Amino acid sequence: MNPTLQGASVLVVEDEMVIAMAMQDYLTAAGAAQVDCVPTLKSARALVQNHDHDAVILDVLLRDGTCHGFARDLLDRGIPVIFHSGHAELDLTEDFPASHFCNKPSSPETVIGIVAKAISGG
Repeated sequence: MNPTLQGASVLVVEDEMVIAMAMQDYLTAAGAAQVDCVPTLKSARALVQNHDHDAVILDVLLRDGTCHGFARDLLDRGIPVIFHSGHAELDLTEDFPASHFCNKPSSPETVIGIVAKAISGG
């Protein structure tokens, strides 16, 4: 059975527009009701103040810094975090043991499966 994201709201924080748009397409195709994409931590922080997401996919290195502080804020609010990066998974695993990780590049099926697992509490 393929995982679905039926009705989910997902925030993608990714500064590479092609990657963000592709993720939006396949998360929506998997059933997500809303997929917001933003390229910076500043815009992500503004967005989460007014909207609760079921999960947030974070690139680690963004134009305006690394996502570590933002990830901690999300986890403190009980929002699952999926790190989507080709950088420093070992350090992230140590700093964020309750989070999920998806290395770049990864297939749509891998991302969808990890997001579904994060949302379900797995």
